[in-house]
Amino acid sequence: MKSRLLSYISSALGMIMIISGIILSLNYNNLTGGNNFMPTNEDEIIIPDPDVALIEADAFLNPDNQYRPLRIQHGINFGAGINTAEKRAANLKELGFGGIVSNVDWSDRYLEDDKSFEAVSTITNELHDAGYRVWIYDEKGYPSGSAFDLVADKDHMDYQAVGMGVESAAGKGTASATVDLPENMTTFIYANIYPLKNGKPDYTAGKSLTNPKLNGRKLTFDGIDGSWQVDMYGIYPVESNGLYMTIGYDDPTRIYPNLLNKDAVKRFIEMTHAQYGSKIENFSDVVEAFFTDEPTLWTSRHYTPSDAVFDYPLVPYEASLLANFRERYGYDLPLSSLFYGDTDADLRARVNYYDLVSDMLAENFFGQIEAWCTEHGVQSSGHLLLEEGTQWHVPFYGDYMQAESSMGYPGFDMLYCIPETYISNNTAVGAKYTSSVARFKGITTVMTEFCPTEEAFTEDHLNYALGAVSLAYFDGGTQVVSYYSQANNQAEVGSVWNAYAGRLGAMLKESRMNSNIAVYYPIETSQAYYKPNATQITSPVSLEVGQTDALINNLSKNLMENKLNYNFINNAALALATVKDGKMTINQDQYKVLIMPGCKVMSLAALKTIDQFSKAGGTVIWLNSVPTVATITADQAEFTKIAQTYKDSMITYTKATVSQVSNEVSAVVAKPLTVSGSDSIYVSPQVKNGHQFYYIVNTASTEAQLTFTQKDITGYTVYNPVDGSISTVNGAFTLQGYRGVFVEANFVTEE
Repeated sequence: MKSRLLSYISSALGMIMIISGIILSLNYNNLTGGNNFMPTNEDEIIIPDPDVALIEADAFLNPDNQYRPLRIQHGINFGAGINTAEKRAANLKELGFGGIVSNVDWSDRYLEDDKSFEAVSTITNELHDAGYRVWIYDEKGYPSGSAFDLVADKDHMDYQAVGMGVESAAGKGTASATVDLPENMTTFIYANIYPLKNGKPDYTAGKSLTNPKLNGRKLTFDGIDGSWQVDMYGIYPVESNGLYMTIGYDDPTRIYPNLLNKDAVKRFIEMTHAQYGSKIENFSDVVEAFFTDEPTLWTSRHYTPSDAVFDYPLVPYEASLLANFRERYGYDLPLSSLFYGDTDADLRARVNYYDLVSDMLAENFFGQIEAWCTEHGVQSSGHLLLEEGTQWHVPFYGDYMQAESSMGYPGFDMLYCIPETYISNNTAVGAKYTSSVARFKGITTVMTEFCPTEEAFTEDHLNYALGAVSLAYFDGGTQVVSYYSQANNQAEVGSVWNAYAGRLGAMLKESRMNSNIAVYYPIETSQAYYKPNATQITSPVSLEVGQTDALINNLSKNLMENKLNYNFINNAALALATVKDGKMTINQDQYKVLIMPGCKVMSLAALKTIDQFSKAGGTVIWLNSVPTVATITADQAEFTKIAQTYKDSMITYTKATVSQVSNEVSAVVAKPLTVSGSDSIYVSPQVKNGHQFYYIVNTASTEAQLTFTQKDITGYTVYNPVDGSISTVNGAFTLQGYRGVFVEANFVTEE
């Protein structure tokens, strides 16, 4: 129920200059060489136990409620006439839902009305007794974290979100100078002075002020020779000028708390989670999970209302951050590097800073909620904001995958629910970042908020919705929560859509994607090159961050269109990797190929693991760059020595080399079964119950003719989620537009 239109418009404007000069403008309709290039690899054949079914026929035809979508309803009442336990259960059954996501009333007495909590307790217990599942939505509107206006109230203004910013004043000569502190700065930290060269500050020649004195809001200091600029660093409230930057609910003056502040988050939990925990009878039996919605650090916005004017950049801040930085990295954070500069030291400082921010966010916000949920027998879930690109990951979370790793059920949302726009707006990439966190952690539930708000979703909506949910499950989602109003309210729609999604979940939730392809999450590179804008909007982005996201988006589309699925892996995943015989194992997932998109900065430990993998026979593909900067200064010499060995193997990713990359990957990870079809056909190899099977999605609106080929196999079992049927074909199948299907080779065993 969010709008990102302004976000994408501003991003598009900011990317025009980037894309026009980048080498990644690819024509995917003209790809060759990758679509059907899947030579048989005998050691990949998995022969199932004939006594163990991939899935029982009835479990597929009639999926259990644990696999079906949950209806989001903000208020526990079901509506006029649906006012008894029997009627509420019958309503969910008729629509095909597996349960609900709900909350106490969004009234003026939000979280303060015992009667509303009593109603939630009564109805959720009734639903649980009838076999339905219950999740709790943890906020009034969104973003989550404020308990609407109760966390950072007048008695707790120290919990208010703040950022660290910089503003400048200019002068000339060595005489004593006095400048006013910036109007919205509440706490002064320190200032540097820089000589001007050609009218611009020379950030390599900055130094601390001489004889600084602060008298009220007047800063006095000695100037330097020539023209100069003094930069004043300090703390600002994020709702400066009385404007709160959130979107969503109807109070624009709501004060948002600082999610890096442990005590502020503790208050949010006490006012929200703890109240539900104490006031819902049989809480841990009845409630499965909490849904948190787009919590964000908010020192940058994805758009700014037209009546807001900002002229100073902000970065996330919390009172302990600077001391924590020094303790972790052994040097004082050079504040100027967060806003300016492109030396290796500047890049490294930004990486170190945002790495610390993400760890503090993961511990103090997501980690505290997850710890409370675990202690009380429930899960934490929900989704973050703008999962689709690192240009948002850095300012909103420091490191998206790191922040989301502290959620019990990671999640993503999908606002583009027509398959073509789902793909073109890179929802798939955001979904992949999220589901890859789950796979790395061994989590089978990946929440997917289905929220068709960004396009006309009226005519042919069910056809679109079936196609979009097919893609969401392809990209790793396993649990839909629904804002799809037609399915939420119309039985002829809900019964079809929910059964279809339920069958996808029944087949995929406990399966494991085994494509053996990993793509590195180059967040360190985006952290290094991200510089906040004075407008406090995330667009336009720096050239390097824009290039990184564009490369990842194009690479993802290319892999999918060549029937190659993948997981993202990050620095934390590489730290747990074991390498042997050309394979890298991370938890239960094995990888034969690691693609490194646009990596310019990374840790020595990660590079060593990659080097070990390469030397053990693994395939490493460096696209557009080989890293040159280590995240720790002391590691640089060893880092450079290793990285230089790969400089001649780097591939510049262009239209001419797209098929080279896909062919190289296909040759290494080929599965026994070949699926022939156009590039609108996506294929994901999956393993479940000792069975190798394939999830195939037709992303086009028109039907597609598929051919299945596997050595010594003549029959294939097709599991069709459209109607729950299970049939046998001889290798040819017509797949309806916007639909998915499961296919398994039939092995004949000797008696």
